[in-house]
Amino acid sequence: MSQTSSGGDAGARRIWLLSAALTLVALLGTGTLPTPAQTSQTFLSLAAMTGAFVIFEWQTISIRLAKQTTSLTLSEIPLVIGLFIVSPVVLVVSRVLSVLISSLLVIRQQPFKAAYNAAFMWLETLLCVVAFQLVAPSDVGDALRVSVVVLLVAIITAFGSTAAMSAAVSAYRGQLKVIRPASVLYQTFGPAFASAAFGLLTLAIWEASPWLTWAPLLTVIVLYLGYRSHIDLIHLHERLGQVLTFTRDTSGGDGDDTVLAQVLGTTRDLGGVHRAGIVAHTADGQVLSTIGDFGDRQAQNLLEGTISESDRTTTLTWPLGENSAFTLIVQTDPDGPSSSVLAGTISQIVNHASVALSNASKSAALREQAEDAARRALVDSLTGLPNRSALLKEIAKILSAEMPFATLLMDLNNFKEINDALGHSAGDDVLIEVSKRLQPMAEDLLLVSRLGGDEFAVLVAGDEAVARRTAQRILREVRRPVRVGQYSLQVDGSIGIAMYPEDGKDAVELLKHADLAMYDAKASSEKVVTFGAAAAGRAFRQLEVSTRFRDALGDREIIAAYQPQIELKTGRLVGVEALARWHDNELGQVLPEEFIRVAEQSGLLQELTDVVLDDALHWHCEWAREGLDVPVSVNVSPRSLLDIGLPRRVDRLLAHHGADPTNLTLEITESSVISDPGRSLIVLNELAELGVRLSIDDFGTGYSSLAYLQRLPVREIKIDKSFVLPIAADPDSSTPLVGGILRLCHELGFEVVAEGIETAAIQLTLETMACDRGQGFHIAFPMPPQHLPDWSRARDRNASDATPEPTY
Repeated sequence: MSQTSSGGDAGARRIWLLSAALTLVALLGTGTLPTPAQTSQTFLSLAAMTGAFVIFEWQTISIRLAKQTTSLTLSEIPLVIGLFIVSPVVLVVSRVLSVLISSLLVIRQQPFKAAYNAAFMWLETLLCVVAFQLVAPSDVGDALRVSVVVLLVAIITAFGSTAAMSAAVSAYRGQLKVIRPASVLYQTFGPAFASAAFGLLTLAIWEASPWLTWAPLLTVIVLYLGYRSHIDLIHLHERLGQVLTFTRDTSGGDGDDTVLAQVLGTTRDLGGVHRAGIVAHTADGQVLSTIGDFGDRQAQNLLEGTISESDRTTTLTWPLGENSAFTLIVQTDPDGPSSSVLAGTISQIVNHASVALSNASKSAALREQAEDAARRALVDSLTGLPNRSALLKEIAKILSAEMPFATLLMDLNNFKEINDALGHSAGDDVLIEVSKRLQPMAEDLLLVSRLGGDEFAVLVAGDEAVARRTAQRILREVRRPVRVGQYSLQVDGSIGIAMYPEDGKDAVELLKHADLAMYDAKASSEKVVTFGAAAAGRAFRQLEVSTRFRDALGDREIIAAYQPQIELKTGRLVGVEALARWHDNELGQVLPEEFIRVAEQSGLLQELTDVVLDDALHWHCEWAREGLDVPVSVNVSPRSLLDIGLPRRVDRLLAHHGADPTNLTLEITESSVISDPGRSLIVLNELAELGVRLSIDDFGTGYSSLAYLQRLPVREIKIDKSFVLPIAADPDSSTPLVGGILRLCHELGFEVVAEGIETAAIQLTLETMACDRGQGFHIAFPMPPQHLPDWSRARDRNASDATPEPTY
């Protein structure tokens, strides 16, 4: 036991004091014993007993019983014999001398340990002498008294050795260690009694016939040799078992630290290892760090061979690993197996360790690749945000905590238009910019993720009020202009909210309901909608519309109603606007904004536009055959205006129906032209070359200027009804605004159509301001195409009651 701390020095001092106290007690007790005459026979007896004690004290036999290991020192054999054949003083002195010789010269214990062992053995031998004198057997033949002596010797030595160990530990640590008598009787009394009995048997044989003592002596020698052979086999078995266990434990490709710790632990457990440590060092042998029983300086000296070890301690070293970056240092126990035997076992461990370190390095690389792949599997490659898989894992984690939270699902509005107009790279730039704006918010949120496309999901801890505030905060960040190349794009979003546990119990249900609420937000004027009964109803209706729309389009269930336009000055019918209508047997009347949004999202907008165009041209020709030559107007969505194939399809439909291109007006919005002016102008110019009239619909609701519109091949401007309807309620403030628009449009050469004429007063006001044309519910409701000729004839006869009730 090395002393390297102040606590160890204090413990050694306490052992010295305890040794002195025991020595004093033993010395006083010995002083009461009769002193033998100093004869040559006395010195011979002293030498013989000392030698016998050294031989029997030094050899310790360990016997395993179940999970317990019992030690048998055989010192009771000479002790029992000495009680009968030598004087008490000779017995005590020879016992003390043998302990000092064994401790200092054979075992080479530290001085304070040797002193303590000598003092305790002195006291123990003295107690055995006192017990012998109290029983006072006359000779070996006094069976009863001799048996009592053997029993007392066994008890004294058994409890004495345990008490010595307990007292030494208590003194060294400064903490009392309690002896358990039952444990002493189980572990040490039996071997002590057996040794004492064997000593008595040997003495009885000697007295019966000295020449027969060869039998017990030979028995001891044979048993001892057999024991040593047995111990060697056990040690070999243990070493092989340790090597196999080490090989098994290090075959999993664990890291360097784990393998090195297993090497050190296995080496320390080997019999005969005094100290062991592993040194990490550079290629030139400079120590970097150590683990185990050696400090950095000591390890450096051992590697360099500058420490002079004692003759009985051997230092062995082994390089570990392919690059020999580690070295195992072992100091052998002088009482253990030979260095060659130990070195062979450790060499096997080192060989396996080297392979394990190599495998650990490869496994670490593979593990790093797997972990990297696992991380990538949870991250969106474009934005770097967590993806859908990460979102599902996080929701499962939150659900296990049973805390209230909200799932927010955001979809960017008009994102497809950005992709169509500027290309997918521009769309990617928008997504990256939006993700950058959301990432700083992640510190206050549970998770911010991108699900794919233009959909983002956010998890928020708290109630609905917190979720709504977070949603508004997200939209404020998203609405800031996004710069893509030379364009400054205005991006917006719609957010649906699903609350846990009110709106869903698991991830699938929460995401579904948040998705439904998000589509409800896109369909309504609100930008943030929380899932509920109303939202669910609207969302499920939208789902039904999406499901039935394709079949309805293919089966021509989607038809057009036609709203007349009149010349305000004369009241003459000058055109009709085709308005798509859909009546489903189960859904009832489906509003245009419902199915047009579905057409845009499903990629069927081109087919819808072609269906309405085909229907409008068909009825234009039918009316012409009945003598009603009236032009038709058809709305074209912003996305259709970016379709360079639109002019060819319009030309093909005109040729199919034999219609004059000048009788077809295509109505476009301001914003549809501004989103991609270059591409839009190409399509518009090709349509104009066909002879098709072009009209700006919903004028005033966009953000273009009249000067910019001069560059377009447009002949007509339609004033949005949001400017016209207020004329009836507040003519003083609304009339000047509409009048100003009319004057500017006329000066620029545009014909003007006013939408939303719903009262006679509005119509009269617009007539006085010289508006060219008008349409609205006061003039006529949208009607089936079959009713238009009758309505026109009735209007020509000035029969106001002939206006049919609106059916569309």
